[in-house]
Amino acid sequence: MHSTTSKLRETLARAPRNSAYARHIQKCLQYVDFYGGSVPTAPKGKTERDLLEEEFEFLRDDSNDNGTGTNDTAKEIAKKYYENLFREFALIDLSRWREGQVALRWRTKQEVLQGLGQFTCASLTCPRHAAAPTEESIDEFRLDDTRDNNKSETGEGVGLETFEMNFGYMEKGVKKNALVKVCARAKEKQGSERF
Repeated sequence: MHSTTSKLRETLARAPRNSAYARHIQKCLQYVDFYGGSVPTAPKGKTERDLLEEEFEFLRDDSNDNGTGTNDTAKEIAKKYYENLFREFALIDLSRWREGQVALRWRTKQEVLQGLGQFTCASLTCPRHAAAPTEESIDEFRLDDTRDNNKSETGEGVGLETFEMNFGYMEKGVKKNALVKVCARAKEKQGSERF
């Protein structure tokens, strides 16, 4: 109570005399003095972000959208947000892989334009993640000719393979999988049994 009234008195001292704001502060002081405690605040409604956090799914299944739910607005917000994401390839954080913790996230617009995760390794901790493939890196990590030819036809970077990884992500009681492109070093680091 003391802190509330002292803050109000400081605010009143700075406010212009006889202004609407000064009169408001005086009324607030009278309220606090009479009722004690602090000025009650109105309960906040849910923001769009709150609704999005409730309904968002990292990997969305459109077949589940057919059912009618109690919160159609939240589902629409989550669906619209999901449609605006760059979802072709996910990036993977293997910094805590020894503990069995792996994190995936969608690429940003800048990362899409740079080709990260598509033409480079998707592991955020891999040295081959940030750099676009150069002639030296292609020579250094070159695989046998047959695999290189297959990769160039599919649009994958040299030395990259696509793995469908079950990363143990439970969402509303369902385990989900995502496609992640990693280089051979990241695969060895993670261990083939993890993919």
